[in-house]
Amino acid sequence: LLEGPIDACFLKNAVGITGIVMTERQKEQLRPYFLHDKIWVLDNQWCDEASKQKSRELIESGEKVFIWPEELKKYKDINDYCKEHQLDEFDHKKILDNVYQGFSARIALSKIRD
Repeated sequence: LLEGPIDACFLKNAVGITGIVMTERQKEQLRPYFLHDKIWVLDNQWCDEASKQKSRELIESGEKVFIWPEELKKYKDINDYCKEHQLDEFDHKKILDNVYQGFSARIALSKIRD
């Protein structure tokens, strides 16, 4: 689940929700996919305080969250990364290698300094 619809264009099986809060209609549309993993991919927490705070909220509610690794901290979002590297698609393995939930997510997010 990506906050930006343009970012969603660069990642397989992505849904752009246009913001950091899902509407009731969006939740309803995703209900049939309850067996699928839902991973939140927000803007980079290294450079976006709102994204960092939303990540905290998602983690506290038990969601899976992509925590941007330090080596990618200069990019605002997926779109910026792909544009700079002239890519048509963001490597989904980068997402999967940096997905956190629960206690490990709190630890990963705490490494990002305010």
